[in-house]
Amino acid sequence: MGDDRTDDGEAKLQAAMALHQAGRLADAVVAYDNFLAVHGDHAEALNYAALAHVALGDADTAARMLKAAISSRPDY
Repeated sequence: MGDDRTDDGEAKLQAAMALHQAGRLADAVVAYDNFLAVHGDHAEALNYAALAHVALGDADTAARMLKAAISSRPDY
């Protein structure tokens, strides 16, 4: 049986990704931010959040997130 916090975190990331895929980018950014508030060094979430920020025209935030993703997991 998995850790409840891990399972909840994974569900929150999946929800953010579903919003992103549905084109609800502003909602996805909020969901990614909520996930990253707890799992701040999660490379995959940082990457997807950066993509959402680029799509919304916020290249500066996207660049910071991509740098954090690379720092967190250089092999990602």
